[in-house]
Amino acid sequence: MKELPEWYYDELIQIGTDYTSQEEIQKYDRKMKTIRNIAKEAETMIRLIDLQPNHNVLEIGCGMG
Repeated sequence: MKELPEWYYDELIQIGTDYTSQEEIQKYDRKMKTIRNIAKEAETMIRLIDLQPNHNVLEIGCGMG
């Protein structure tokens, strides 16, 4: 394989939260619980879009997945 120049951006290098690490995930979850109320946000979204039992929801880009 051709060697890339030193300045070339390598998108495979891990930066930020490492989502393959259980410890990092737990730390992330604890932090999110202090700044967001996910249950309340979900209730608000359901109310705003008038979600009914026969509706389907597709969630894209949902954090750690």
